[in-house]
Amino acid sequence: MRHPLYGTFIIGYVGWAVSVHSLYGVIAAVVLGLAAVVNACAEERRLADQFGEEHVLYKQTGPPLLFHWYGWVLIVLPLLAAACGRFLSLAQ
Repeated sequence: MRHPLYGTFIIGYVGWAVSVHSLYGVIAAVVLGLAAVVNACAEERRLADQFGEEHVLYKQTGPPLLFHWYGWVLIVLPLLAAACGRFLSLAQ
């Protein structure tokens, strides 16, 4: 993971959303998580401008930007479960 701080933020947002049992929490976690991804991408552009070809080579051979695909699955599943649980409790 090239940006562990942003990854930690995303995991924290998901944990918070699941713990508050609120649809608003799920929405907030998604928005904040997307903001962290946008910040990580912007930082990648700044690093590419600063380090040029060296950073491009690092990106090709180094770790992924934030998570491997299975990390994203483990992040999305609790959010879906929290959202579904909230919708089911509203339907009763």
